[in-house]
Formats: sequence, structure tokens, C-alpha cells
Amino acid sequence: MFFTALSKFIQLFINLIGGAFGILLAVLPKSPLQSMLSYTGAFSDFLGVCSFFIPIGAMIAITQAWLVAVALYYIHSAWMRWLKMIE
Repeated sequence: MFFTALSKFIQLFINLIGGAFGILLAVLPKSPLQSMLSYTGAFSDFLGVCSFFIPIGAMIAITQAWLVAVALYYIHSAWMRWLKMIE
């Protein structure tokens, strides 16, 4: 009896949280960048020309790989410190 009431309470709580998220997602736009992506002006033409000479996509990919490597190093270091394997 107790567990049945507890499970119904938990199910009600989950439904309330899901409903709140559903309302929040209904209010928010489909894409937060939608207004910026529809802009086609002189600046976007300039970025196209700039990207031809400066490999921005490659720079972003290299920076992302570097950040992942540094994050993994710090996570591993914290884990080893927690296990008292290093000081």
C-alpha cells in the first residue's frame, strides 16, 4: 500500500516536471540562432571571403580537439588525486 502510493506520487511528480518542460519548450523558439542565420548581408559576404584566406573551420576543429584534450587531462588528474595516486 505504501509503495503503491509512493509510486503514484513519483509518477505525478514526473508528469508535472514533464509538463513544465513541455510548456517551456513550446514557448521557446525552435532555434535560438534562427534570426541570425536568416541574415544575408555584407557581413556574411565578408565572412565568406575571409574564410577563403583564413581557415576558420580548421581553427575551430583544432581548438575543439585541444580543449577536449585539456579537459580530459584535468579530469584524469583530479581522479588520480582523489585516488591518492599522485600529489
